Amino acid sequence: MKAIIYTKYGSPDVLELKEVEKPAPRDNEVLIKVHATTVTPLDCRFRNGKTLLARLIMAGLIKPKHNILGIELAGEVDAVGKRSFSECKNSLNQKGIYLNTVATIPLILQMLWTSKIGSKKALFMISPYRIEDLIFLRELIEAGKVKSVIDRCYPLSQIVEAHRYVERGHAKGKVVITL
Repeated sequence: MKAIIYTKYGSPDVLELKEVEKPAPRDNEVLIKVHATTVTPLDCRFRNGKTLLARLIMAGLIKPKHNILGIELAGEVDAVGKRSFSECKNSLNQKGIYLNTVATIPLILQMLWTSKIGSKKALFMISPYRIEDLIFLRELIEAGKVKSVIDRCYPLSQIVEAHRYVERGHAKGKVVITL
């Protein structure tokens, strides 16, 4: 798969389009096939490495720890890890909480039992949105009352130009990179 990588801090010129191996999700991860991403001011700060705090917290002191930038994306789930609740609950801290979004009867029973007999807790996170709310949002978008503000779109091959544009502070909306 193609990816933009950087192996040292610097100007947008440190960004390189490379062919990299497609990652396999670990048991507790998902792999997302990215269709579009953005260039943000935070990406530029991590890339240029001028901020010591960014280097210490996220990026790496001498060279980038994670050599692929990006925090926003549009895509689809390509693969899902296979870790089960039984395996996950053993990795929780003594007062840890396991959070799940998919409910099945066997899983609910396991989670209830775990929560009742020990200090580890298991919870379900159910989307707070109602179908009526989603329909209302769709109607607002279709009526043109909600609009995404996209300043510019660049193909992946023009990532250097996109970083230069964002770094100059000219962006008035999202700067989108299409794949």
